[in-house]
Amino acid sequence: AVEVTTSLHLPTYKQGDVLILHDGKAEPRDHVLVTRKDGKATVAVLCQQTKREIILMGFGVQHKLEKGKMKEIEKISRVASAIHA
Repeated sequence: AVEVTTSLHLPTYKQGDVLILHDGKAEPRDHVLVTRKDGKATVAVLCQQTKREIILMGFGVQHKLEKGKMKEIEKISRVASAIHA
């Protein structure tokens, strides 16, 4: 479990919410916590994942798409549930 510490994921998750994570395989449209090798982590919707790249859609008004290289990713955990603060 991890606690949301910013308000960047509104309206889906807000600061103080606790996310219950599952390490099983994430599928497109799952909410995921992506931890990068540089230590940064983000919560987003998994759009697509191949051996080489990952495409995520952020929460919030803009639903910004973010593309990254899989070699930069340490771990992808599926958000199984959330306890809202």
